[in-house]
Amino acid sequence: MSQDQTTSGLEELERVREILFGSMARDQDKRIQQLQNEIARLQQAVTQLNGQLAEQNRQHIDQIGQLRQQTDAANASLRGDMEHALNQLRDDKLDRRMLGDLLTSLGRRLQEDSAA
Repeated sequence: MSQDQTTSGLEELERVREILFGSMARDQDKRIQQLQNEIARLQQAVTQLNGQLAEQNRQHIDQIGQLRQQTDAANASLRGDMEHALNQLRDDKLDRRMLGDLLTSLGRRLQEDSAA
């Protein structure tokens, strides 16, 4: 067998392979390219979603901080209102006590005046 025949046989074998498997190989290459494109698209979508999640996380952290400040302010206001009401009740109680003492004193004087 000469080299020309060997080369010719190899070329013939390559043509047979192309006829038998060429369309399958092209289909596989096309499918692989489509999958690579889909993977790239999905990676871009994931990156975009990660960015959106990070932004939402930042917004939620800001909202939590604002709510915490509002809660602290409301708590301080309620404490002030309660302390004011408690002091007012104490003052009213003292006034009642003083009024009771005054009435008791007045009653004694009336008894002393009527006995005299």
